[in-house]
Amino acid sequence: MPNLEKDQEVKVKKIKAHEKETQPPKRFTPASIIKELEKRNLGTKCLTSNTLVKIDSNSKVHKEKISDLFDSLYSEFPLQEGMKIAINNKKSCFSFDGKDEIKSNFKLVSKRKLTKDERIYRIGYKDGDYIDLTEEHPILIYKNGNNKYIQTKNIKEGMKSFSSIKISDKIGKEIYSWNKFIRQCNKKSSLYADFNIKNTRGNFPQNKFARKIGLSQSRISEYEKRKNIPLYLFKKLKLNTPDYINSENKILKVKNPFPLKLSSSLARILAKSVGDASIDKEKIKRENCYDFRYHNTNLDLINQFIEDVYNIFGVVLKVNLGKKKVEKHLQKYYVRIPAVLGRILSIISGEIIEKNASKLIKKDFYPEFIGALFDDEGHCMKKEKKNIYFKYQFSIIK
Repeated sequence: MPNLEKDQEVKVKKIKAHEKETQPPKRFTPASIIKELEKRNLGTKCLTSNTLVKIDSNSKVHKEKISDLFDSLYSEFPLQEGMKIAINNKKSCFSFDGKDEIKSNFKLVSKRKLTKDERIYRIGYKDGDYIDLTEEHPILIYKNGNNKYIQTKNIKEGMKSFSSIKISDKIGKEIYSWNKFIRQCNKKSSLYADFNIKNTRGNFPQNKFARKIGLSQSRISEYEKRKNIPLYLFKKLKLNTPDYINSENKILKVKNPFPLKLSSSLARILAKSVGDASIDKEKIKRENCYDFRYHNTNLDLINQFIEDVYNIFGVVLKVNLGKKKVEKHLQKYYVRIPAVLGRILSIISGEIIEKNASKLIKKDFYPEFIGALFDDEGHCMKKEKKNIYFKYQFSIIK
């Protein structure tokens, strides 16, 4: 074009109209979508169908195969060359950033067949276990005192790799019945459950009914409005076992764990109550206030505690960031343990208030209890690699 100036008039010699439709962008192919994801530094193509991923769905954390995750999210999404995509709008996943476990909302899961040039490798171990991996998947190798990542396709027989082993949780015998529990509940326990006491009173006058069960009429009136009564009345009135239990806070309810069986989750909860949990026993005596918290700098241990509490009581605890007193110190995390849980635990195992080992723990569950206690209180020195020192009161060591 010639040089033009602002407001300069130009002569139009010819106008020609072209009839064209807006051209949509080309559909993604398996190759182009992977290339686009890599360009945006998103996702990974290293996962096989049986890879376990840690998922948060409706505040419930669990692990599932990525193939099952795909099937739960998938609806027809047209792509060329056999690739399928499942769009996510309701689940979160966990990943490791090299230091901490982080939670994120993933956008999609893609599924496709291998190309002719791609391979899946199966790495077998001496104990008979194995893992299936894509050729580019990184594996952490130990050699001559050093650790390094190499791609799966470069693995050689005899190499030593790191792995994470989780012993399967187990469930033992019943250790606490519902009847035994409510026999130990009283007015001071401050534990309640939903029940409309008016159904039991029927046409019987409120004041006479109150005298019959040893309460004031105003208290009966309060319970009828609240439709939530103390657990000790379940024993007195011979009522059916409730599904949920709460404390003074009627909104926060936990699953009724009774009849209670000894389990790996319960053993770890009781161990951590003795370990890094903070229990203000003076406040319990003074105000009947159960203010429990569990602290740790290791987010994995925090998440394990949250998972264990959910397994027993069906409630999801929230992770909070602790304040750093000294900048160079590790970040501390904590969860508030609801009063209803603190009250239940103190009834079934009052030893934890004094930071003593729970009498509920049987020999079969010593590994879970001792392991969880060592996670909180154990210490290993680099100079003496074979020695582990345990710092705690003598009664625990004994």
